[in-house]
Amino acid sequence: MFELKYFRLIDAYERSEREAAEPPPARAFDIAELGQDNTMKRAITEVVRVAVLVIFKLLRAFCPVARIGRLVIVSRHADVREVLLDREHFQVPFGPEMRSLTGGADFALGLDGAAHDRQRAFLDAVVRKADATRILERTRYFTTALLGNSGGRIDVMTDLFGRVLTETCSEYFGLDLDEPHAFLDRSIGISALIFADPFGNLKTRRLAMNGAQRVCYLVDRAIARAHALPRDSVIDRLVQFRDEHGAAIPDDEIRAMMIGTMTGLIPTNLLGAGKMLEELMRRGLLQKAIETAAAAERHRESDPPAADRHRQALRDLLFEASRLNPALFPGQWRFAPRAATIAGKTIEAGSVIMVATLSALRDHRAFIAPDRFEAGRRIDPDLMFGTGSHRCLGAYLAMEQITEIFQILLAQPGIQVARGAAGIMSHIGPYPRRLDMVFEPAGAP
Repeated sequence: MFELKYFRLIDAYERSEREAAEPPPARAFDIAELGQDNTMKRAITEVVRVAVLVIFKLLRAFCPVARIGRLVIVSRHADVREVLLDREHFQVPFGPEMRSLTGGADFALGLDGAAHDRQRAFLDAVVRKADATRILERTRYFTTALLGNSGGRIDVMTDLFGRVLTETCSEYFGLDLDEPHAFLDRSIGISALIFADPFGNLKTRRLAMNGAQRVCYLVDRAIARAHALPRDSVIDRLVQFRDEHGAAIPDDEIRAMMIGTMTGLIPTNLLGAGKMLEELMRRGLLQKAIETAAAAERHRESDPPAADRHRQALRDLLFEASRLNPALFPGQWRFAPRAATIAGKTIEAGSVIMVATLSALRDHRAFIAPDRFEAGRRIDPDLMFGTGSHRCLGAYLAMEQITEIFQILLAQPGIQVARGAAGIMSHIGPYPRRLDMVFEPAGAP
């Protein structure tokens, strides 16, 4: 019987690390340790994807709250929402690993209750909706520059989406990164441990801890700079923030908040963008997205209302692709510290719950013809960006930024997926790694 890592295996790893006579020797960070794919792995992944969809369809129909050992799988839309909204009985299990990654301080991602609400209030105060204009301007700048200097061929996953997400994050948070690709890889390593390692692979843990050392240093450097030379960034705002009692936020807590927030933003948005692109390609809708993006760009200066309509149409395509192929596959993890109930079924204390948002987003009780692609259908964004107290920070901005990058990319003249192996999406672990697209470069005859 398989064993989930929450929390016995995590405790064993932490105990072993504390009791080690000396720290392990420093190793070069290599994201490939997450596992590079190949033709066979991609075929197996596709078979698993289809099988999972069939299994969840059966679970929704006949066993919506299923139990396998300690694992409880929740598959219907209403039940999934109930669990995600009930933080008293179903708590996030990420706290111990987040503390190990951040050097000991807690982050809201691993907290519930008053401690979570306190940190979330800090973050809501410094991550402002009004910042969206500035971030989208910089997103356009980096996207246009990277495409303009690509010579008409670019890896859209790492070298475009990954780079733009990292560069804008660096500016917005005040990190001043000098190696954006290296930071991207380390954030993916951290994300893999938290979100994509339910069975506690030791290699994944070591990779994440390795990456976290450098990320902690970079965040600490930025915090020190914010104390000495303040400017307007998220880290600066946190350094300057005072609570209702006039107390400052401790630097180690700021570090934890920044590592957790960036881990949620960069890898998750990259993963979401890759899943959207995969779904459009799988359903033969990429050309429609290209035409819609081109129309939005063509009218951007001359007819803003028309541009907005086309952009909304593009957003609808991307959002529906995300519903059918969400970033979190197959869902989100929760832990029951004491006995509870879901849909009238008793959940034993110590159970680990797979809250299957993938399944909920295909539930016919919530969606008409749920397996059909219908751009523009009404979709509750909560199940794609989290819901309740753990709703994704900056969910609105995430979708706008992804849409902006796609709009500029797909509007390039003559754009198409590259031929050959480079035109097949490759992955590192579950994260998209490479997919080349080609287009007519600026200045081409």
